[in-house]
Amino acid sequence: MERSIREVRDASRADLTIQQARSSVILVSMAGGWLVTLATLVASALGVPLEEIEPPVPQGAPPGQPAFDGSVADLSVPTEESEDDDAGAWRFDPARCDTQYEVEVPPRRRWVRHRVQSRETIPDIAFRHGVAPWEVRGWNVLGDEVNRVRRGARLKIKAARIPPPREKIEYEVQEGDTWGSVAHAFGATAPDLRAYNYPYRGKMDPGTVLKVHADPILRDWIAASPGADEVVPRGGVGVGSPDMGSLLGGVHIPEGEGYWLRLPRSAYGTTHAVTELLTALSDFRDKASWPGTLAIGAMSGPRGGPLGHHKSHQTGRDIDIRLPRRDGVSRYAELKVRRVDWAAAWAFVQALSLVDTQVIFLDYKRQKYLYRAAKAAGADEGTLKSMLQYPRGAYVRRGLVRHYPGHEKHFHVRFGCGPCEVSCTTAALTDAAKANAPSD
Repeated sequence: MERSIREVRDASRADLTIQQARSSVILVSMAGGWLVTLATLVASALGVPLEEIEPPVPQGAPPGQPAFDGSVADLSVPTEESEDDDAGAWRFDPARCDTQYEVEVPPRRRWVRHRVQSRETIPDIAFRHGVAPWEVRGWNVLGDEVNRVRRGARLKIKAARIPPPREKIEYEVQEGDTWGSVAHAFGATAPDLRAYNYPYRGKMDPGTVLKVHADPILRDWIAASPGADEVVPRGGVGVGSPDMGSLLGGVHIPEGEGYWLRLPRSAYGTTHAVTELLTALSDFRDKASWPGTLAIGAMSGPRGGPLGHHKSHQTGRDIDIRLPRRDGVSRYAELKVRRVDWAAAWAFVQALSLVDTQVIFLDYKRQKYLYRAAKAAGADEGTLKSMLQYPRGAYVRRGLVRHYPGHEKHFHVRFGCGPCEVSCTTAALTDAAKANAPSD
């Protein structure tokens, strides 16, 4: 009997030792770099696969920044159902991109090796594989400030999506070509194109052969003839996330009926986002009886990136739209609650819900008036729950319309990534606590 008790006690102590060792492995593996090797050795000694005790924070991730999976998870999914079924994930559609190439989206992340090509940066590589730049740095023991590695280097990536590699193409310059027009035709930038062909002076003469490193999906999509129903030029794509990215081939919002551009110089977006915006504006104009004109604010600059005081608005998918005013209220009058046409605001939210809108930000106190207008319009309980965060609390992650401070007078609308935007990611990357927040 004493031996049995001793055996039980020894076994308990052994279990406790293993649990303590597991905790040590987690702390070591979180540190990243060469310590990961030590974690692997300790796990091997314990007879425990490292994957089973992998920490929730990836190797190389800065404090407060969790693993990012841009293609298979979305931190601001607008409906209750899609919080669980991944309905907000980016989907690649080769038919809509007029290409035979495929982008593999594995059910779970998979390790791949990526050979670095000319002009590729760590963020470029990370975004194309649906992961965060700091993850790539951590997996490959690179410093926090490293943005480029030598061409030809092979990087380890636990990819959420696996796109085709960029292709090296030769192009003969035609009469009337410019660095910008040739770059746009291949989904590249003019600075990159000039760098591929350095020294570049005199190389834009007709008959000269240029070297281009092109994304084959973007190249096929831009080169194909647009459909009869396509009114927005092809080629505008977001690179990265709303708060850490850029805009390639930005498309300017055209002038149109029922709206006006308050900030024309920052009215650029992706082909997909501008298309969705125009569709929603047209539907709102056709169905609502509101006689006014919507004021369209900032979207992105021609090349994206940081825009004024905004933290987001970097990839051409975010746009600010003033709340509709009651008939007779001057566009220059301060937009107080009583001057807003909340019935028209609700009609516009409904129009946005019919396109690829990821989330709409509006101050929680203002959502109360939107809620009342929706009920007055006959919205049922299911519609109210799927569309509005109110009255469940300002920080409940439910509803298409979400709270964010500073949005008392305008909607901040974020559209999804287009079907051909391989390097576009849906979640914010800079701060887990404010993921997908507009920060303006």
